[in-house]
Amino acid sequence: SARPPVRKPAQPPGADWTLRQALASRTYWILILAFFLAAMTHAVVTVHAVPAITDMGVDPVKAAFSLGLMTLLSIIGRLTFGWLGDHVDKRYLLMTTYSLEAIGVIALINVHNTATLYLFALLFGIGFGGEIPLNPAIRGQYFGRAAFGKIQGFMAPITMMGSVIGPPLAGLCFDVFGSYRVAFMLIAILQVLGAVVIFFARPEKAPAVAEA
Repeated sequence: SARPPVRKPAQPPGADWTLRQALASRTYWILILAFFLAAMTHAVVTVHAVPAITDMGVDPVKAAFSLGLMTLLSIIGRLTFGWLGDHVDKRYLLMTTYSLEAIGVIALINVHNTATLYLFALLFGIGFGGEIPLNPAIRGQYFGRAAFGKIQGFMAPITMMGSVIGPPLAGLCFDVFGSYRVAFMLIAILQVLGAVVIFFARPEKAPAVAEA
């Protein structure tokens, strides 16, 4: 008679997961959803921020400079949140970066002078920069290193769809409503939703794997 499958014991959080185990994990899909929402926000801001700012009467040179400044300020976020990630729960740090970006988008909607323009660049830049070290760090902490490339590789195309979907939808909002205000309000709301979603991305034990 066939020998019944033997199940390996469940692995503790932080142990090396397989891709199959990750795909069966609730936390993995929560991270995918949060990263998807963030990717949508990043793409919409990158593509539409300059035309949106110039539509509000800001000089095109200043508008373009603000986007470059945002990228430069992201270095602060990368260094600060990369260091904090070794000492503070990464979920809370990601919630902070998402919130900074959401507030930055709200500042973008209300750009009426140079101060609010640079406030957008500061908040969004630091928040965006903070995500860069935290995203792979939380994946490594939760799922280990053995299948890190596979686990990230499966996640990336799904989350990148946010980058593909976001800008055309923002452009459609502009065509329908005649301004970018609605589009940016929506992504600010989605970014806040991402902060809520990431709260539920708690570490899990890897499920047992059946062996023949």
